[in-house]
Amino acid sequence: MIWNKCFVGLRPDPANNDSPAWAFTKTLFSLQPQIDAWNKGYYKCLAQKNLPGFSAAATVHGVTDVASETASHFAPQVAGAYYHFTDARFTAWGKYSKVLVPEAAASIKLWAGRLNVAGWAYADYELAKSIGECSEVLK
Repeated sequence: MIWNKCFVGLRPDPANNDSPAWAFTKTLFSLQPQIDAWNKGYYKCLAQKNLPGFSAAATVHGVTDVASETASHFAPQVAGAYYHFTDARFTAWGKYSKVLVPEAAASIKLWAGRLNVAGWAYADYELAKSIGECSEVLK
């Protein structure tokens, strides 16, 4: 058949079941690789390195995420309090400000978002590092 000649690696050959495509297909729909990883301690290693009780990265990310969300939510109040304490013209906590407090609130929201992105990047870096370290268990 023409199909077998064109797509040699895509169909299992009875003489050679170890073709790369067949091996990939065979393990893609199997739970055996996950069971082997569990038995070798891979998931335990990942849990020890990444759960909040064990990982400084997860804890730092949790704190920065909460801080950035809180700062974004309360940005107008934070900006008003800042101007209340630093500028004598703001006696009502920036309640009636039309320019300075809204601009400062927008800036606070922007930097809170950047802090959140930095927290995610750091957590992803630590996760990738722990995956690299724990993959040694699988060898």
